[in-house]
Amino acid sequence: MSISTLQSNINHSKSKLIDLRKKLSEAQDTEAKTRKEIIKIEKELGRTKSQSLIKSKLSKLEKLNKTLQTSIKEQSSLNQKITEESKKT
Repeated sequence: MSISTLQSNINHSKSKLIDLRKKLSEAQDTEAKTRKEIIKIEKELGRTKSQSLIKSKLSKLEKLNKTLQTSIKEQSSLNQKITEESKKT
């Protein structure tokens, strides 16, 4: 392999790593915001007396928990890809 080919491969890997780290950061932000919202809704549930509001908040909690699980899975996948890409460089 020529030096230019190797440099091109290294640059491509670096670019890919930057992109993966950016996506990981976004997923971590999503997780943090989701956790914050879950805590907020759980506190509100303690003060809520209306059955319809309780039902609505429980539904929202369910959706947020799904979002949280998706974010955690995405982070795991991205971390694995980052590790693999780091080994290439």
